[in-house]
Amino acid sequence: MKRILLFGGTAEGRNLTEFLSDKQISTLLCVVSDYGKNLISENQYISVREGRLDEKQIEQLIESEDFSCAVDATHPFAKNATENIKTACEKCSLEYIRLSRDTKCDSSFEGLKAVWVDNMSSAAEYLSHKTGNIFVTTGSRDIDKLNVIPNFNERLYVRILPVCDSIEKCLKAGINEKNIICIHGPFSEKLNQCLIEETKSEYLLTKESGKTGGFFEKLSAAKKAGITAVIIKNSDLKGFSLEQVKSIINEKYSNNKHVYVIGIGCGGMSLLTEKSKKAIEQSNVIFGAERIIEPFIKLGKNCCSEYKADIIADEIEKSENNCFAALFSGDMGFYSGAEKLIKWLKDKKIKYDVLCGISSYVYFMNTIGKSYEDAVFLSLHGKKCNYIDAVRYNKKCIIIIGSGSDINKMCSDFIKYRLENLKIYVGENLSYNNEKITFGKPENFINTEFSSLSIVYIENDFAKQREIRIGITDDEFIRSNIPMTKSEIRAIVMSKLNLSEDSVVYDIGAGTGSVSIESALLAYRGKVFAVEKNSEAVELLNKNIVKFGAYNITLIYGTAPQILKECSSIPTHCFIGGSSGKMKEIVKYMYEKNPNVRFVITAITLETLNEAKLISEKLGYDMEIVQLFTAKNKKVGNYNMMKSDNPVYVISFGGDVK
Repeated sequence: MKRILLFGGTAEGRNLTEFLSDKQISTLLCVVSDYGKNLISENQYISVREGRLDEKQIEQLIESEDFSCAVDATHPFAKNATENIKTACEKCSLEYIRLSRDTKCDSSFEGLKAVWVDNMSSAAEYLSHKTGNIFVTTGSRDIDKLNVIPNFNERLYVRILPVCDSIEKCLKAGINEKNIICIHGPFSEKLNQCLIEETKSEYLLTKESGKTGGFFEKLSAAKKAGITAVIIKNSDLKGFSLEQVKSIINEKYSNNKHVYVIGIGCGGMSLLTEKSKKAIEQSNVIFGAERIIEPFIKLGKNCCSEYKADIIADEIEKSENNCFAALFSGDMGFYSGAEKLIKWLKDKKIKYDVLCGISSYVYFMNTIGKSYEDAVFLSLHGKKCNYIDAVRYNKKCIIIIGSGSDINKMCSDFIKYRLENLKIYVGENLSYNNEKITFGKPENFINTEFSSLSIVYIENDFAKQREIRIGITDDEFIRSNIPMTKSEIRAIVMSKLNLSEDSVVYDIGAGTGSVSIESALLAYRGKVFAVEKNSEAVELLNKNIVKFGAYNITLIYGTAPQILKECSSIPTHCFIGGSSGKMKEIVKYMYEKNPNVRFVITAITLETLNEAKLISEKLGYDMEIVQLFTAKNKKVGNYNMMKSDNPVYVISFGGDVK
């Protein structure tokens, strides 16, 4: 819903602000002073703008945002403000609502000595012909018009708000500082009477400001004190009362729509909770996938076959109905399409309730008689996940599939990655009449068709304990004559990369894949892109990926940086072990993808070191260089001789390293 533009600063304005906040109606409140701002509590629905606005500024404010209406709750005697707001609204074709006070006096004020005048100048003219002190309760506005009264600086006692602006106006008008009474209301009849008596006043000057302006308490005090009340008439009688304005807003602008976001679990209507059934029953429109809403169509309910959150949101927004049910399968808090719809409802300030059902996880595990408190949950809905790693290192895994072919591919991968002995349960069409549970090993599920409404439970009795391995020994890798970052150097490289479990790593010049493999094992919830241009190295890399179960490695065959354009994933880390003379271009490409990417580069020549230094300086990085000299023992007869390798530079820069 569009915001309401409210001009306040009065008691009615504060009351209306609280009403709008309670109704969860987004509102921009404009007040003149810091004093008025401090009386309002800003929240997610109410924002406050402070400062006096002329007509042009109000027009600019209205044009800056698509407001639903403007409510003028300024003081009855703020004539200029009201005129500016009204004129600006007319020019901008924005609905204008004037909130006017009820100023009618009842019979209890009969016998009051009262003189009615049109404005402050008329009041000054009348009082200039009278003698005696005058208790002024009209505030500091137009106070300078009273200086025509003889001996005004001695006779006038002015009650104002305790703010600097009001005090300065009084002093500038020539009011004696000892005659300025600074106090914050509300003012009771008794307090008014005490001040009248204390100042020995013969006249009370006030405005016809109504109940919320303390008008009646002033008149009662004047009547009891036996003095004359000089009353400036309120000509602002063309408007609506506070209650009428509330009623208008409630009817025309209050967002009274209500949405039930309901999880139906597996999908069978027999599993719906009583609360969900009641919510669906009272809803005007029901949204959901075709199979989900089918039973309700048969019951004659107004149904819309739609499960995409953005389309449901559009339908709700343009609908004249006020109660909706959006039905989603599965668990509401686990990879649910409901999340996007709930965010939209929050942003639009539309009331909603989330009602959960019996999820497919609960139903399936109960059906096959398995506990799941120690299981790992995964989903293949529209994305790739590292189920090889999850199954390898966990005894129990539960996976929601995205399509029937997912199970086929998954079991083929299990065989490829030497996980042939897994126990697999597949649950199809759970809670429906054609429900089916299948059990077997990976080989039993190859070339088998499954419903897209399936869930898989996997048990691995031989699950491994995850190890943090830095510097895997060289002979564990499948090798040939292809260059490889050796174990000792690799250990330093990995420490400088400083990976987390969800890092996205690019290994440029991957060779046999030693850095890629270690990165994949550490960032097992992340991604690793191994870039290599040598076909023989690519073949070895593929073999090492399978050997180490590094399913989260994507092999990119080609030369960087050109080949990197095929990959959209944003890098968090980049290791360059071989750049083919394209280091500058590779770093530039990675930096443009993510200015906070972490770089680690190995070099054996001073020229490469110098190039890395110049690149890092140009990007404004602080670079760290580690020079490594390694030597390994070699058996010569009965002796161990140390054989040295070439010195290696490990250069690192960029990223947030904690």
